Amino acid sequence: MKPLNTPNRQLKLSLVWLLASIAMIPVQGFCISTIWNWFMPIISLPTLTWLQAYCLLFAIKALLGSKSETETTKTIKSIIDGTCTKYDDYDIPDEVIIILLTILETVIVSALYLIIGWFLSCFLYL
Repeated sequence: MKPLNTPNRQLKLSLVWLLASIAMIPVQGFCISTIWNWFMPIISLPTLTWLQAYCLLFAIKALLGSKSETETTKTIKSIIDGTCTKYDDYDIPDEVIIILLTILETVIVSALYLIIGWFLSCFLYL
C-alpha cells in the first residue's frame, strides 16, 4: 500500500534528496578537478582541489543558469509529490529509490566525463 502524500512525507523525502545530493559533492568535485588538472596546466592555469572545482562548477551554474531538468530529477520530484507509479511494483522504500537515483545519475555522468577526458588527454600528450 502506497503511503499517503502528507506534508511530513514530502519534507522527509526532500531532505533525503538534499542529503544525497550533498553527499555527491566530492564525487562531482573530484571529476571536475581531475579533468581541469589534466588540461588547464597546459595553458598555465593553476591546478584545483576537488572543493575549488566544485565551487567553480557551482559559480558557473549560478551565472549561466541551469534550467534544464533531467528525467531523473523529474522522477524524483514525482516520487516526492506521490504521483510516481513507476516503482510501485518493487518493495523498495521511496527514500532508497531517491538515494539510488541521485547516486547513479551523479556517478554515471561523472564517470562518462572522466572517460572522455582521459581519452582526450591520451591524445594530447602523444
